[in-house]
Amino acid sequence: MMAAYDLMPTLARLTGLSESTVETFYRRLNEAELLPRSAGRAREMLLPCHVVIWLLAMLADVPSRSAADAARKYFDLRNRAGTTAGAMLTLFIESIGNTIDSVDSGMQLNENYPYGLELLTALHASRA
Repeated sequence: MMAAYDLMPTLARLTGLSESTVETFYRRLNEAELLPRSAGRAREMLLPCHVVIWLLAMLADVPSRSAADAARKYFDLRNRAGTTAGAMLTLFIESIGNTIDSVDSGMQLNENYPYGLELLTALHASRA
């Protein structure tokens, strides 16, 4: 797992957005209680599902004020079997070289985590 502020430079580079824009989307999603707080004493780690929500909001091409609604909408899209897009993307991120290692304090993503995000972003860009 990673803290949001540790992941911001990677997300900015991968999405082509400025770090301040990535941070603005994070703040909006945090205010909507879709992402955990990641600063100060209450620094919580992001799970892959949080990263999916964040990416969906940023790649939805909506203003930051609409980020939470867009992220919810895309995350909750269902296929015929009833599986959500969010669940599938979360599994996808977890599967591309981002194995989850057991550690004493719980589950933690390994150092390859940003590379999986890079692949996901590249796949999105190739469809544009």
